[in-house]
Amino acid sequence: MNKETKANNPFICKNEIKLETINGLIADIEQNINNNSGNFRFHTREDKNDYAEWIKYEFGLDNLSEEIRKTKSPQETVILIKKYFEEKNENKVKEETREEEKPLKEETEKKEQTLKNIINQEENKTEPIEDKKIIDMKNFVESFSQSSENQLNKVKEMKNKIHKHSNDLLKELELVNEGYLEVYNKISEARKEGKDMFIPQLKLKNIKSKINFFEASKNIYDYEKIILLLKDIKQEIYDELNYNSPDIRKEILESIGIKEAINVTTNN
Repeated sequence: MNKETKANNPFICKNEIKLETINGLIADIEQNINNNSGNFRFHTREDKNDYAEWIKYEFGLDNLSEEIRKTKSPQETVILIKKYFEEKNENKVKEETREEEKPLKEETEKKEQTLKNIINQEENKTEPIEDKKIIDMKNFVESFSQSSENQLNKVKEMKNKIHKHSNDLLKELELVNEGYLEVYNKISEARKEGKDMFIPQLKLKNIKSKINFFEASKNIYDYEKIILLLKDIKQEIYDELNYNSPDIRKEILESIGIKEAINVTTNN
């Protein structure tokens, strides 16, 4: 199965939206992060986790169910689900590689054995055979074996490159999601302090769509853009936290030259 496999029994959200696939679940939780719809908090309240139960009994994904049952964070839940399917796809590639190499290896061994049998038959004949013919046949067998081995090595090398690229992508995806979560938490803390987080929050919403696009494009340039945008938002938050609002009353009094009034006001 994959993230687009449809469930026999859809998940019914608190707001009565029906989710039929794992991808639909991811999208709903991400939307909950952006607009605070309350769905996630409702379905993971107290000791329950409706998402974990649905994933377990509808798709039979016991391990994933246990992982997301441990967290109450919507961001971490999304990361865990995506990571699970990334690793599942990686294992599928490894299995396909083994299946592709198997018939090639069997065919090579069969041909080698056939050639060895021919040589043995020739060597065991009662009538003499030219030494050169036997030597040529042996050389052919060795050459064929070397060629087959090189071909197998090339296949393995190509699969290793695919595997490495898949691992690198997974690490980069984890980094941007962790960066997103860090900025999201910083914005929440700043808003609690009464700081204006309208611009950083607006930029953060734009980053979420870029992360989804990077996951599909697997392009390093998209990854670098996201990292730069996250740095920009962090700087916005830092500037806002260190911004001291001017004393408007004091500035007005100074502008009209009432310095004594300022001193009296200060003393009082």
